[in-house]
Amino acid sequence: MVKPLPPTPSELHSLQQQQQKSLRIQRLLQVRSQTSSHSTSRLKTYQSLRRSSLSLAVESSKSEFKSSRKNLTYQKSIQLKKSLIGVGAAHEHARAATKAGASKRKFKDEAREEDKDLAKS
Repeated sequence: MVKPLPPTPSELHSLQQQQQKSLRIQRLLQVRSQTSSHSTSRLKTYQSLRRSSLSLAVESSKSEFKSSRKNLTYQKSIQLKKSLIGVGAAHEHARAATKAGASKRKFKDEAREEDKDLAKS
């Protein structure tokens, strides 16, 4: 059996260059995959932060809207009560005035009738 000849220095040099080239390519592919995975994770983090900040903004605006709506409803109910009380008070005053006017008229009518009776007699 014949032993193979050892490689010459030029062959060794070309083999080393090929290995270095293949290692460089492997490193580039590894860095590319790490970079893409890192950018994907950063994008996911950004999107989750954005979603959470948007949801917080929506929740705060909802709570502000609800509180302002409750406050407005409360103010309007107070205004309605005041106006109803005012209408009720005005109605009572009008009723009292008509009763007073009716009693005055009744008194005047009775006085006229008495005057007529006195004049006849």
